[in-house]
Amino acid sequence: MNIYFKMILLIVCLLNSVANALEFKPFIYQNRQILLLIGEFVQNDFTQFYNISQKLYPIHEIWLHSPGGSLQESLQIGRRIRELRITTIVPSNAECDSACTFAFLGGVQRYVSPQGAFGVHMFSNLGCSEKNVDLLTYNMTRWINAKKVEGVRDIAKALIQEQQASAQIAKIQTDYVLEMGVSVNLLNRNYATSCNEIDYLKWDELVNYHVVNATP
Repeated sequence: MNIYFKMILLIVCLLNSVANALEFKPFIYQNRQILLLIGEFVQNDFTQFYNISQKLYPIHEIWLHSPGGSLQESLQIGRRIRELRITTIVPSNAECDSACTFAFLGGVQRYVSPQGAFGVHMFSNLGCSEKNVDLLTYNMTRWINAKKVEGVRDIAKALIQEQQASAQIAKIQTDYVLEMGVSVNLLNRNYATSCNEIDYLKWDELVNYHVVNATP
């Protein structure tokens, strides 16, 4: 796959920064249709991807460069990738983190460049950024002050519902990973890493977890 590294020179400007929303950038290289997915997975990305995949069919390879985003959209895109039997690649100077990793697993053949990065962490419905924590703290404080004991009970109920939702998400992730022929041990790395951190897997780990199944 050394030809992929040469192609990076033509798209390095695209990989210097990640777009705010997922963008789809098709190009032809050596008579092969490539589709670069760059940016954050957001609502309705699957619909756009589905339409593009029909228009560009056949797509030979999908390259990914994304910090993550919507898990639901990523799972749907990953299943569409598998349906079309497309190869997925994280090229040099790119990284596929968080929700992006699930879309990557949809590839029939999967490869991460030694100069690329594949990062995982725990999923959170609430988000883990300092901004989200501050906003949640502010809203909870207002709710408790306004409703006293009732407010505390409502928050306790909401936390229990969040735990149940997290368990459901874990099952969805496990079913998907097994469906894609990847070791569920990969998810242990997800669950062991806080959602405000990223655990970048080494090459031997990518191989052991069956994340990659193609060689350069």
